[in-house]
Amino acid sequence: MGLKELSEIIRLNFLLLTPITIFVGMAAAIYDGYSFKLIDTLIALSGALLAHISVNSLNNYFDYRSGIDAKTPKTPFSGGIRALVEGRAEPHTALFVGSMASALTLLIAIYFLIEIPLVFFIGLVGLALIILYTPLLSKVPFTSEPSAGIGFGLMVLGMYAVEAGTITGSAWPSFIIVSILVGLLLFINEFPDADIDKEAGRRHTVMMLGKESASKVYAASVVINYALIGLFSLTDLLPKACLISLISLPFGYRATKEALKSKSEVPNIIPAMANNLLMVLTTITALGVGLLTGIFLK
Repeated sequence: MGLKELSEIIRLNFLLLTPITIFVGMAAAIYDGYSFKLIDTLIALSGALLAHISVNSLNNYFDYRSGIDAKTPKTPFSGGIRALVEGRAEPHTALFVGSMASALTLLIAIYFLIEIPLVFFIGLVGLALIILYTPLLSKVPFTSEPSAGIGFGLMVLGMYAVEAGTITGSAWPSFIIVSILVGLLLFINEFPDADIDKEAGRRHTVMMLGKESASKVYAASVVINYALIGLFSLTDLLPKACLISLISLPFGYRATKEALKSKSEVPNIIPAMANNLLMVLTTITALGVGLLTGIFLK
């Protein structure tokens, strides 16, 4: 197995989400007046990346073993990885990579048990979400998207706690926004896989509501998230500079418009998935920038 196959197993192209999420937690703590801790920040970032690698690898392993990866329509954003389906990598490799990443994540969590106990407990909850997501949580109705979103939201809280030793102030609204955005990232990627996912016993929102109703829920969720950004910024729960996050509105508009008119079918939904990804990455990054900029506007 080469680097190309390993990058597919860990979904390297999706790992960018982790550092920008960590950036939000760090920026929120600094905005609230806490000091930046370089070493602990780098250790926490490493733990978050390992956690993301773990959930990606284990999800790929369980999806392959269930047989759905060979049947789902492939898009640039969903449908399983070709390395396992085509036999270029062994499934036990994905299990090994995921398990090792989980073990290393736990070691980093133990480090913080000694240094900052709150971070350990946040990490423990996140690790539980990783381990339980594919075999259990994805099969409980309407929990797939919230559990994925909260998993990344916990990175915001964990990073904030690394700097502050507590969770307060702008940490909570930042947590809410990031959790919704990452939930939306998974949500729209479930549409092409919905029919096949039934065979694996999954019960996510698209399956429970049907594609047409789920597309309307997706659109409403995008609107709610932008409304929350405005509400939090204008009520000083976040600095007003966080209104810069609205820069992603064109992506959000196109994602919702294309999701509604595509009838959720491949390949028509692919532009919606692309704009959704741009919306999520741009909004989270801009949120962090807004928090840091808010320091100079106090």
